[in-house]
Amino acid sequence: MPPTRQKLNDPRIARFRSLKNFDKIIDEKTVRCKCGVIIRLDRPFRTTNFERHIKSKNCILGTDKQQSLYLFFDQNQDSEGETESHECLPCIGLFGDSYTNYATGTPSGYGGGERPEVAGKRLFPEKFPQDIPFSRKKLNKDQIQEFNTTLQATSLWKIDQFEGVIRSAKCTIMTTNLSGLCGECIDLKKNNRLKDALKSRRATPSTTKFIPKFYFNTRLIGLMKNQNLRSLWTCIITNNNDSAMWASLAQMGMNGAFNGEKTFTELASLMLQIKTKEEAGISMKGLRYSEHLTHFFSLLSESSREYEVFRKELGGMSIQRIRQIRASNTELITDPNLVLDNVTKFACIAKELKWEGPILLMTDCTKIRSKLVYSQELGYITGSTLPSSEVSVSDINDIHEKIRNIYENNALATQVRVIVLKIPIGKIPPIVIAILPTKGDESAEQIFNILCTVLDFARQNNLNILSMGADGARSEFNAQTKIMNSSSTYFTFDDPFYNVHFKVPVIHGRPLVRVQDPKHAKKTARNQLFTGARHLSLGIDTVRYDQLYLLAHQDKHTLLKRDVLNVDKQDDGAAYRMFHSDNLLQIIQAENVPSDMIGLFIYLFVLGELCDAYLNRKIDHKARIRMVMRAFFFLKVWKDYIQRCGSIHSSKWYNMQHSIISMQSFEIFISMAESLIMLIMIHREYYPHYPLFLWEHGTEALEHIFGISRQVIADFNFYEFYKIQKRVMYRDKISRAGLINTSRDRTSAGGYVFDIDGTSLSHETIECLRTWPSEDDFKEAIRIGHSEAMSFAEYLQIDNRTAPSMQQLIRRDEHSSDDQSNLEIIDDDEQDDEQCQNLAESIEPQKEIENIGTAAFEVSRLLLDESDDESNMGNENEATNISLVTFPDLHYILSQKPVHQKQFEKFDLLFTPEGFVNYKVIIDTRKNHDAFTRHSKSAFNKQAQPETSETTEKSGLLNLNNANRLITELTIDLNVQENCRNRRKERWEGRKRLATIPIAVGTNVHNIIDANVSDIHNLISGGYLIIYSDNKLCIAQIISMYEKRGQRHAWIEKANFLDYLSYISVNIYLNVYNNLWTNTCEAGGKLFAHVPAKEVLYYFNSPSFVSQGSFYTLTKESLEIFQHFKTPEMTSNLAKIFHK
Repeated sequence: MPPTRQKLNDPRIARFRSLKNFDKIIDEKTVRCKCGVIIRLDRPFRTTNFERHIKSKNCILGTDKQQSLYLFFDQNQDSEGETESHECLPCIGLFGDSYTNYATGTPSGYGGGERPEVAGKRLFPEKFPQDIPFSRKKLNKDQIQEFNTTLQATSLWKIDQFEGVIRSAKCTIMTTNLSGLCGECIDLKKNNRLKDALKSRRATPSTTKFIPKFYFNTRLIGLMKNQNLRSLWTCIITNNNDSAMWASLAQMGMNGAFNGEKTFTELASLMLQIKTKEEAGISMKGLRYSEHLTHFFSLLSESSREYEVFRKELGGMSIQRIRQIRASNTELITDPNLVLDNVTKFACIAKELKWEGPILLMTDCTKIRSKLVYSQELGYITGSTLPSSEVSVSDINDIHEKIRNIYENNALATQVRVIVLKIPIGKIPPIVIAILPTKGDESAEQIFNILCTVLDFARQNNLNILSMGADGARSEFNAQTKIMNSSSTYFTFDDPFYNVHFKVPVIHGRPLVRVQDPKHAKKTARNQLFTGARHLSLGIDTVRYDQLYLLAHQDKHTLLKRDVLNVDKQDDGAAYRMFHSDNLLQIIQAENVPSDMIGLFIYLFVLGELCDAYLNRKIDHKARIRMVMRAFFFLKVWKDYIQRCGSIHSSKWYNMQHSIISMQSFEIFISMAESLIMLIMIHREYYPHYPLFLWEHGTEALEHIFGISRQVIADFNFYEFYKIQKRVMYRDKISRAGLINTSRDRTSAGGYVFDIDGTSLSHETIECLRTWPSEDDFKEAIRIGHSEAMSFAEYLQIDNRTAPSMQQLIRRDEHSSDDQSNLEIIDDDEQDDEQCQNLAESIEPQKEIENIGTAAFEVSRLLLDESDDESNMGNENEATNISLVTFPDLHYILSQKPVHQKQFEKFDLLFTPEGFVNYKVIIDTRKNHDAFTRHSKSAFNKQAQPETSETTEKSGLLNLNNANRLITELTIDLNVQENCRNRRKERWEGRKRLATIPIAVGTNVHNIIDANVSDIHNLISGGYLIIYSDNKLCIAQIISMYEKRGQRHAWIEKANFLDYLSYISVNIYLNVYNNLWTNTCEAGGKLFAHVPAKEVLYYFNSPSFVSQGSFYTLTKESLEIFQHFKTPEMTSNLAKIFHK
């Protein structure tokens, strides 16, 4: 076999040695078969093509046909003229089937030399005369060494049992021949004595015992007496992949490589049980399955057909047995309606676990496929919103009337509302207590009645409901508000100095807190920036979409491009990246924040801290108070600032619909601050021995139920959702127990990211979370939170000197019954925006949910029916070994008294005494508070990769994603062009009237009907406009532009036609005196507005302003153009056109 520039003992070359009919390697991609055919390999040293050849009809040797004439000629006859390689390589020796068998089957290390008895008598004639036979036993140690040396010196070849190779005794070790053999080994190949030796029979298992013992003086040869080991060794030498694999597997197992692979270890143990019974001829009855394997088989059996294939090959429980185990769950509800018995079941579980602490209540909806199904076990038609009594069926003839009644009342359910109760410990999943069909149009009053019913059932079962979680949907939020106002007794928290007064109702003797899901809140905070209907004004800066777009397209970026393009508003990962400390760090340049990013930086920091006060699992409660109160005060100041700006300058420029986050979101964020404070206070007073795990509050556990259900059936109807809960709960029990890792690598970018795993909290963390701040700690945290909020406001140049007193500003918003109507009143643009950012948007089936989930459970023991089902299991008697599910966190909490903790750590100051921002402290604070436990993502910065479309274009290849993206872009362009033509036809009449007004001679005014916007004079960011807004003629600098696409307002970089646009965000300049202009807001900061495009009168050709300190002056040409629009005739027309 010819050598290559690879090492000759390269395993890639060795693979060819073991293949039948292999002759030689010509080069790394060409080999020759013994039939004479040259085979071209698809890859260097890859055997696939050669194996295909020897199995095909093209290989005569492989098909028992006539052999090639090639075999009847000496294939080595050209050895004398052997082509030499360019480098000297080791001689590979003689190997192959016959050579390797000989080498591994003989105990000797050499051969072809003088016969042992002849050499012995010649060396020791005095010991072995002519008539005495030779025997090694008569030789002493020195004589044996001399005898062995003589035999080795006279031998013709050497045998290497380790490599299974035979070499000439005169082998030159190195060779330049392409055949890989030195000249001596080539000659040896023709030696008749070697050929005879190859034909001789070697030792067999039955004759091994007759091999003389002196051959086994070496350790390796001694071990070879074991036939099994000898066979294994031969297989390894001949590169038998299976045997090599088993040898490597055994070695890795002994080295502990599989210590953490419990599933693999358990399966291997099971296979040993099965094979042991098979060899002994024993029935498979009595196989023992560990708890781990039982869970594993249950997960696999989600698809019974595929599981049966697995079971036949590797063994496992029968499907019938697995179904028995699932059916033994006694915690499943048998009635999907909200009934007392369902809550009682949960109470029994809590009692069994000896839990007397707080209980969480949560509710949410998800979409279902509308379908009516009769349930025999329930006795009525499911899938309608009518009461079960109205759709019950006692006779088949009733069905016609019931179906007619459902359709006449338009009572076909499109969503399902699920209500769960949960013990706030990670490993203990929630239990469903009601599955209610709905159309998704429930009023706050209806949800209020449902929640009151649950609270009453909880009272009857002595359950301490602490919080009611929702995802911020308007109707659910208002229902929570009604409950907050339904009590005559309240638990309060007061800080008179800052006039902070929080209260929660005391219902059935226990305080009850409403909680908005923090993950949904974080997504809402993100979504506020993804609408062109808003332009968030923050003093000297604004917060906008194009800032995020710029960050995502920088060389080193935290945000991904998919986070800002065609966004998924329910993408947990995108929200996490947006508020991550790395994203804040990316904004900072030269240890400072650019002036056009200040607003975004503060927005991300403040609201990121608010959400992570709930989600982070390690920070203490005093730090959490500071985080939420900072946001509380900042939001209050921001709202007051917008209201003051509107009253001072223009309510059209500054209003609650366009200049700040939506009022629904504002109320949610304020509520989150209040809820966290009250949860800590209530725990301290009512549940001091129970730690407060804030991340458990909300709706994430319920989202898991929906997610796992989608895994089982992607698009279920009401009855299917109810029926699959057994599988969902059992699957979640496995996930939460942490026995098997059920998480999957994400194959889709967007969607929900569940932060639940089977790990237990450390004792230090538990003690930290049941150490309660004192009254002084509360006041200090609130004081610092207020101070930081005011410092941020000052940094943004929001002037609070003319603001109401802090007692008036931070007055508590009373929970009134009017909240519902107040929250429902939104203008059209806000309604469009709220539809896309509604926190309660129902879960759509995701292409891939990152984790299988973990949301329901078996919290006590899994009751097993050990009886055999012989009719279903045949000869199986599968005994299971399911132990009691243990909860280490619960055990520690109940068994250990709280340990007195040291004082809370002091806070690092975010601002220096001089009032400068300490950016390093801010970044370090966010790093410590970032919350995402399931996946450790310490840094997201990465080098920007070339655009895929560019790469594809260069390579000339067609990429599916790029092709579809291009089609979408072209389609949008064509639609925009069509809309443009339509808008030209329906051009705004006001601008037509402006175009008819005569222009003074010498005034450089062009194309008024298009506001001087054209293909060669595009609207771009930074350009200057003349606008007429709120009866004021002023100059505006473009910040960002938006066009309406469907019901959304999309950001665009430039526009060549003004009627493309729906909104333009601008920096306003007001005329102070003559040619002096200012953009200073009297309430602090700069003047900003989000104006409709039709308010634009003219677009300047060139930069218009010259800075004069704190004022600005227009250039001469720009001033002339402005004066044209300020003429009495023009002013009169403008007043008529914009009279509304």
